[in-house]
Amino acid sequence: MKLVAALSLIIVLAQTVMAEADCSSQAIAPGTYVIVSAIGDGRCIDKKSQDAESVQFIPCNGSRNQQFKFGEKDANGCYRINSVSSSDRYLVKTGVLGGVPEVLAEPSVAKANYDRWLVRATGDGNFNLLLATDGTECMDRRDPDDQGRAQVITCTGVIQQKFSLQVAQANKAAKSKNAKSKE
Repeated sequence: MKLVAALSLIIVLAQTVMAEADCSSQAIAPGTYVIVSAIGDGRCIDKKSQDAESVQFIPCNGSRNQQFKFGEKDANGCYRINSVSSSDRYLVKTGVLGGVPEVLAEPSVAKANYDRWLVRATGDGNFNLLLATDGTECMDRRDPDDQGRAQVITCTGVIQQKFSLQVAQANKAAKSKNAKSKE
């Protein structure tokens, strides 16, 4: 009897650990977006060109380093977010800086192991980017701003965890061209 109880507990714990966020109703359509911090200082996530993996918040300039594709979904509907400037690089929770996991752009060697993201509307025109592994951790702009880095911490609803997602200019041009060709 004790063995059955112990096995039941193990199964419940395993289901809890493996629970994923429900990504079936994403707040945005697939596309290429610029991820703008909601803090209001005009900073966007940028995949640094100086090294292959770092992402940082710098003044928005619309460059390819600041464009990210939300398009490749897994079976649960969760996005993998990859850099337009380095299409083989995906945004992932990795590394630790100051005791907190940071966001990097990692190569897509084993896509199945890469972080999947849920885009959730916050009700004020902004969005949270949540890790789909459990839906409780958000991308967060470090405060104080530590070299412009992004981190992943427990979602609390603070402004550092809110972003506007602006359709990238290349996407706007393609949509406009498609709309005109349909006329």
